[in-house]
Amino acid sequence: MDIELIAVGYSTMEAVPLFHVAPGGSILRLLVGGGRDTGVDCDWVDTCSILTASISSGVRVDAGSIVKYASKWGVDAILFDGVDPLGRVERRLIEVLRSRFLIGSRVQDPRGLDPSLVDFLLVDHIEPIGGDVPTHVLVGSLNGLMGKTHIEVLTYLEEPRYEEIIPLVEVARGYPIHVFIHNYERGLHVFMKELARRAPYSYIHAGPHSRLDTYCPRCGTPLLSRGMGRLGASNLKNGSCPRCGYRIPLIGRVYDSTPSRIYMVTRGATEWLHPARLG
Repeated sequence: MDIELIAVGYSTMEAVPLFHVAPGGSILRLLVGGGRDTGVDCDWVDTCSILTASISSGVRVDAGSIVKYASKWGVDAILFDGVDPLGRVERRLIEVLRSRFLIGSRVQDPRGLDPSLVDFLLVDHIEPIGGDVPTHVLVGSLNGLMGKTHIEVLTYLEEPRYEEIIPLVEVARGYPIHVFIHNYERGLHVFMKELARRAPYSYIHAGPHSRLDTYCPRCGTPLLSRGMGRLGASNLKNGSCPRCGYRIPLIGRVYDSTPSRIYMVTRGATEWLHPARLG
């Protein structure tokens, strides 16, 4: 019972990004080998490098080594990373890891995916950067997944054009949606205003103009503040807004802030290691 890995990453949740999974916690990222060429072509977002790297062959690592390493670092979750990696992972290995940690997977094409296998999905909308999964296909698949597992959607835009993601926002509005924007000099303010109006858990990744904090959709109270790949502070009370009681869709433990022991190693990013280090 093993898995082919290209690399292993130790990361803050916020650096992945996963904003509603164990906020302030840490995660082990398993970059699974043997992925297909998705056609993405960009050099301005880490996701492109991850998807390209996963096409390669890796090193076989057994479940025991993964559990040992994840336990040593005290991670809250494990993410199968790369190009649709879940199809290349044994169900038994998933079950073993899931008995100890929250388990999630990155995915670009959710068609045929069994959501009961994982606690969360990190869904990439990659058509705007040359990906091979059309937006209408992704939206159709997301419709079938909603309510069956926690989902965070990532989309990548060259410029802040809201019309490119309208179908995605409509289907995913109850879940976190992360928008990475390359050229954000023009039209960003209007884009952010429109997105916030339709998607209460929307996060903008646009350099110095990023908007990463979580606010209560009902009363506007600041709930989770973030910066530089870390959780700065949590104002939640038992997972809800302390002012009006509105419950926020979260899974896992909510930290008061990113612990210093995590930030000292990650510096708000992902520390990538060769998989042989797990032995």
